[in-house]
Amino acid sequence: MIMSISEAISKKLQDANIPFASVAVTNEQETIFSEHIGSQIVGEDKTVDSSTIYRIASMTKPIVSLAALLLVQKGSLKLDDFAEDYASELKNLKVANLVDGEIHYEDANEKITIHQLLAHTSGFAYDFHDPALTKLLADEKIAPLTDKAGAFIKVPLSYQPGTKWEYGVGLDWMGIIIEKISGQSLNAFIKESIFQPLGMNNSSFDPDDLGQDKLAEMHLMQDAEFIRSTDLFDDSVQDFYSGGGGILSTVEDYCKFMRIFLNDGQVDGKEFLSKELLAKMMTNQAGDLNYEFQPTFNPILVKENEWFPEIQKKWAYGFLVNLEDIPERRKAGSLAWSGIFNTYFWIDPNSKIAGTVMMQLSPHYDEKCKGILEALEKAVYLELDSLKS
Repeated sequence: MIMSISEAISKKLQDANIPFASVAVTNEQETIFSEHIGSQIVGEDKTVDSSTIYRIASMTKPIVSLAALLLVQKGSLKLDDFAEDYASELKNLKVANLVDGEIHYEDANEKITIHQLLAHTSGFAYDFHDPALTKLLADEKIAPLTDKAGAFIKVPLSYQPGTKWEYGVGLDWMGIIIEKISGQSLNAFIKESIFQPLGMNNSSFDPDDLGQDKLAEMHLMQDAEFIRSTDLFDDSVQDFYSGGGGILSTVEDYCKFMRIFLNDGQVDGKEFLSKELLAKMMTNQAGDLNYEFQPTFNPILVKENEWFPEIQKKWAYGFLVNLEDIPERRKAGSLAWSGIFNTYFWIDPNSKIAGTVMMQLSPHYDEKCKGILEALEKAVYLELDSLKS
């Protein structure tokens, strides 16, 4: 069984000419399979192993969503609270529209709520998906995503709050709000409230906590091959902890996080998140608004994408939820998302199985990288009965 999964992943990596990856699979009790394949630098003996740290990027969002709900559980925050009550920068927001090559602004017609930040219905977007923000970035009116001080989140809205689902910087603002409520840095709060209780000892926002030498090498697609890039990402200590994409972790650690959702919100047999709040992370929270095709305005960083266009899907807090079975793969009600450096995961509560694959490659949503996730999933579900036993 283990050999068949290992062979499927190794063959797919070789066929795709992807230099390395780490993969892991967990049931509700423990990690039942993990493997680290390949060399980080072609021609050098720098292999990946269980100590290799990955920039998990937007796989941070579910963890920060959970952190927000832990504050709700404590009574320190309400989902219908106005975000501006905690972050004054969110007062008097404008909506930016690109019309005939020019930016036009209008006032936001309602205040953003905590719920909207968590559900991606606040009106915030990312510049690489939005034409108006792309124009503002080109004109140097907003900061790039790589800004170390977090100025990249200080952008106008891309649409009126509550009118559309759009992927954006809402979870970064949620991170700031968590800091203001807790009186701690986002790193300290999540370490205390999530990482330590779950035993996620190889996860942090701060690379110095884990060791810079353990960070996986970044690679960029050039001439149909992935080439090592030392310029793609700056790993020096951040001045800003990004709630939307700043966590560093391992596949084994992320399995510990995913197990919460295979165990009905329990950790070590005790309630960690109430059933009411757990449902917010496992069922549709965007109402009639749909997760849609996402164009790209920066193809070096991310390709245009839509996960599983052939099936119905919705957005919970932190997760994409597929409403139908995917043949040979995850079942209806599964949770999933990914990170911009081609890290991926899925959680299938009905089958009591979850898995993750981590690479450090750009652009995101590359077909070859998606193929590694697909190969892992299909191999897992082919052997599902023996994996669960």
